[in-house]
Amino acid sequence: MQRADAPLAALTVDALLIVTAFALPIAFFIVDRSHGCHDWFGRSGALTAVIAGYLGYRSLSKHYVKFYRNTERGFALATSRGQYVIDVLTLVAAVTGTLVWAYGDKLFERVCSAV
Repeated sequence: MQRADAPLAALTVDALLIVTAFALPIAFFIVDRSHGCHDWFGRSGALTAVIAGYLGYRSLSKHYVKFYRNTERGFALATSRGQYVIDVLTLVAAVTGTLVWAYGDKLFERVCSAV
């Protein structure tokens, strides 16, 4: 099966959002650790989950257009490698964000007490 060709420019916004989704909890963990509290780390998981939801929506709309064009073209194209990587990272971000959102205070206490 032939792969779709997605130029890197088409995935730039998605890549920046993925980086932001993973950078937020790390940044807020550092901020909370420097202040000795866990006010923002757990909440940053909610932001990560929301970004992952938005990325999932963007991906679904891209796949919908591609599948519609597949019927016009008469043959199916597999998802491009770049979009596949974005989709996998979106799933990881959704799970990670949900875990940080739900258990961020426990993770923070565990990590900070071990160090």
